[in-house]
Amino acid sequence: MRLASQTGIPLREEQAQRIWSVLDHVNLTGHHQHNYRAGKGIVGNWREWLVNEHLELFEEMGLEPFMRELGYGTMPRLRESDYTPFQCKVRDFIRRGAICRETEDTDLFTFAFNKSNIASEAFPFRRHPWRRWTRIERSIFASEELEMAIWDVAEARTAQVNALLADFHGCPRRGRRGDPLGAADS
Repeated sequence: MRLASQTGIPLREEQAQRIWSVLDHVNLTGHHQHNYRAGKGIVGNWREWLVNEHLELFEEMGLEPFMRELGYGTMPRLRESDYTPFQCKVRDFIRRGAICRETEDTDLFTFAFNKSNIASEAFPFRRHPWRRWTRIERSIFASEELEMAIWDVAEARTAQVNALLADFHGCPRRGRRGDPLGAADS
């Protein structure tokens, strides 16, 4: 309702409830009309979607030590002869330096890709309560120290982004529970 109001889109409470009731606690991570990711979400299925050029980027970015820490082992190499048609298409786009657009509505695609309403309580994830701006809802990091370090950065950066957006929109800055910034800090 807040988003509709801020963007000037007329939306009645009943409409918002009807929209949300269809999505509430529905696993939208599979391929369907609201999620354009055609993968199956099966462990190891990434081998059918990434290409060696992706893996080389990960390596150049220094991600291999993190992969090992998270239990993925060393940076693998894929056999191009085993590539799926999708991987061949991606490889060709990368080699041409072109962007592969599977849909015209990039905002809808991004929302659908990141949308996940699974009830995480049904899985053995570690969960943490809300800080002011962020929460770890589900984590399986091998290192809780690394998990906390990432969370610290996410909390700090989210506070900065929220402050910037609040200033930009000229509205009072509020925490997650509606407390004015600083009220809980004093």
